[in-house]
Amino acid sequence: MLNGPAFKSVAPVYGELVKEHVTLFERQINIDKKDMDLEKRGAYYLFKSHPRKFVVSSRPLITTLFYCCFYHWEAGDDSIKSPVKLEKDFKLTRKQFLYTALAARTKLKKWDEVEKLLTEKVAKLKEGGSSQSGLLILEWIL
Repeated sequence: MLNGPAFKSVAPVYGELVKEHVTLFERQINIDKKDMDLEKRGAYYLFKSHPRKFVVSSRPLITTLFYCCFYHWEAGDDSIKSPVKLEKDFKLTRKQFLYTALAARTKLKKWDEVEKLLTEKVAKLKEGGSSQSGLLILEWIL
């Protein structure tokens, strides 16, 4: 798909951007396909308690990350649905990841996970000799 004449004619400057966008779109299609199947079979509890309101295909990367943080938080790092894999594969900043993950987990009222996300950052800062509080961490994220 990425070796066709249309792709080769794109200016080299835009080549990586186009490739990344196509990669994201292919991943989104696979996520939608798998999730629609789970939804139809009623095989995933979260789709029952929080029905999907949209398909993730053709959405921005951050929307896809939110979706994966909301519905697939516990997906393994090798899964296309993994929020951590999205962060790594698309080179998101830690702030982008934390802000989006906090929004998704807060919407589900998963307070233990929200606390883990915040305290993980606090612990890393303390290891580095910083004495910043949790409120300053929120300022850093926002």
